Amino acid sequence: MTIPAWQLISWKPVLTTLPEFRRALIQMRPLGDAAADGPPSEPRLGPRQGQALWAMTLQGLPLGLAWDWAEVRDDVVALCDPMNVLSNVRLVDDEGAPLGDAERMLHLNSAIHDLDWQAHVVHRHSGWAQPMAA
Repeated sequence: MTIPAWQLISWKPVLTTLPEFRRALIQMRPLGDAAADGPPSEPRLGPRQGQALWAMTLQGLPLGLAWDWAEVRDDVVALCDPMNVLSNVRLVDDEGAPLGDAERMLHLNSAIHDLDWQAHVVHRHSGWAQPMAA
C-alpha cells in the first residue's frame, strides 16, 4: 500500500523521548515512494525526483517521516532539503520538555540518514542500477 507523503501531517502527534525514538527506528518501513517520472513507457527527461514516506508504530500510534528526494546523478538520490522533513513525532527531553525546532530537525535528519531509503528508492524504480550513498 502506498500512502501519499503529504498525508502525514494529518496523523496524530506522537510524544516520545529521543532514546525511545532512536530505539524504535529499526521498525521503520517504507509506506510511500512517489516519483515524478511520468509513465514508465515514456522516456525519462532529466533527473528523477519524488517523495518518501517511512513509518512505524510507536506507543500504538503511527509515526512517520516524509521528505523530498532528487536524483543528483544517474542512480544516486539525495534528500532535497534537510530543513523540510515532515514528521508527526514530538521529541521531548528526559523532563518532558519539547526539543526546539532546530534540534528536532537535526534528529529527524539523523534518523533519515540511518534508514536504507536510498537503496529502496533506486531499487523500486525500474531501470535503476545499484544505489550509491549521496
